[in-house]
Amino acid sequence: MAAVAILTDSTACIPQDMVSRYGIHVIPMTYVFEDRVYQDQAGAPLAEFYRTLRQADRPPTTAPPTP
Repeated sequence: MAAVAILTDSTACIPQDMVSRYGIHVIPMTYVFEDRVYQDQAGAPLAEFYRTLRQADRPPTTAPPTP
């Protein structure tokens, strides 16, 4: 019988205790502000994201996670 896994991207904002309890795999989304590339939940804190968003000339773009 095949094993089942729960997989989601980081925009689901699942609390860490649920991620740990259910063994959920969270894939960080990639977003781009002008020429800088960020990975959600891996570097820039959320406060920095919103500060950058307010000052940006264009909204960020996203890229789907690689398989």
